[in-house]
Amino acid sequence: MVSRISEKCIGCFPLEQGEVALCVESCIGKIRLHGFLSTREEPRADNPLDYIIKIRKIALPLYPQLLQDRTPSTTSPVQCRRSFTGQLFGPGVEEAKDMCRNLDRDPQLLGALTSSPAASATRIITRFAVETETVLGWLG
Repeated sequence: MVSRISEKCIGCFPLEQGEVALCVESCIGKIRLHGFLSTREEPRADNPLDYIIKIRKIALPLYPQLLQDRTPSTTSPVQCRRSFTGQLFGPGVEEAKDMCRNLDRDPQLLGALTSSPAASATRIITRFAVETETVLGWLG
């Protein structure tokens, strides 16, 4: 059936085997992230997605005023027009934009972003660490 509308992601690749979806692997801008997020337990600081989404909060939900538990957006608030960012992403958007603009001064956040599945291409990195100027990543 052809619905002519954008559909939700169905997880088209076997994540259980530690491989990312084709959309993540082939994303030209490397803005898509794929991996495992802690749900009920405390976020882990060594999990790239937990660090980016739950600890540093630079991935913000689109349209938070709808009061739905939405997946954080992979759209960077930095790329949006300033007059719309509050409406699109809600409170915290200016702090998120500042963090993105100052990545050169935040090696831990830069490490989490560069060890995310978008940067690693085909395998899901479940743990990362930053040692001096080196980012280490472990496959799940």
